[in-house]
Amino acid sequence: MKERGVAGAESEAGGLNVLQTREGILSGRGSSPAVGLVVAVAIALGAGGCAAPTVRLDDVRVTNVGTESISAVLEFTLKNPNAVSLDVWGLEYSMSAAGTRFAQGSLGGGMQIDCQRIGRLMVPVDLEYERIAKLWKPSDPPGSIPYDFTGELDFRIFGIPRKTPIRHSGLLPRLRAPSWSFRGARLTGGDILELVFDVANPNDFDLPLGSLSGALKYDGRTLIEVERSSLPVVASRQQAELVIPIRIGSAALATIAPAPTRVVEAERFSFAGDLKFGVPRGLREILLGVGGGP
Repeated sequence: MKERGVAGAESEAGGLNVLQTREGILSGRGSSPAVGLVVAVAIALGAGGCAAPTVRLDDVRVTNVGTESISAVLEFTLKNPNAVSLDVWGLEYSMSAAGTRFAQGSLGGGMQIDCQRIGRLMVPVDLEYERIAKLWKPSDPPGSIPYDFTGELDFRIFGIPRKTPIRHSGLLPRLRAPSWSFRGARLTGGDILELVFDVANPNDFDLPLGSLSGALKYDGRTLIEVERSSLPVVASRQQAELVIPIRIGSAALATIAPAPTRVVEAERFSFAGDLKFGVPRGLREILLGVGGGP
């Protein structure tokens, strides 16, 4: 699990300050309220002390889908209810389902939230197919199981360290790794060669395909470089045939299909490259779930 993150604080005035840390980028807007430190301390203590910031999960953004894991960002809003500013120093967090932890990490601090203002905390997580597959038992029904996000936010007021818990409950889909393979090539007439791939989506949500890039080889030698985007969507629990037509030159045509027969020997082709997946729309709603809040 990579330890990385982004945080930001908002106010109505002031410029943008950015602090680069080992874990990520943290940014803040504005400066502390124009109140003397002694007066601020007196007001805060006179009111019975300072309150912890409230935390709410606002969104889950799926940023990448690969053959080993899915990357997402949990976006939290932090509200400072106090009459003085507070400093966010860090966050330790974990995600678990069915009593098993499947993700964890930490974020460094460096963000100040002015009085009565909000800050935004973005927590990146990697959902590994292999780990998540172990959460299900053969007797479990298909679909989703509840997951819990738990964390502890470390903050400072007047330099005094304090901590507050963060908790959110959502739904974790039964994620399975998509797969793809090169089936072969076929000549359809003239100088058009069709590359045929098999793509399997074992999940309960539709999976858009992003882009295909790589080299088509013939007898181990590169015949042509392939770059293609705007690919179709593979429906849930379906295996689809992906056909990429490419135009080849006369020299390449003579190599793979010599005259007069123009017969293509499919077993002599191979493909070395990468198929990228798009972001499924339905996955965000599943991960965001129905629970949560401050």
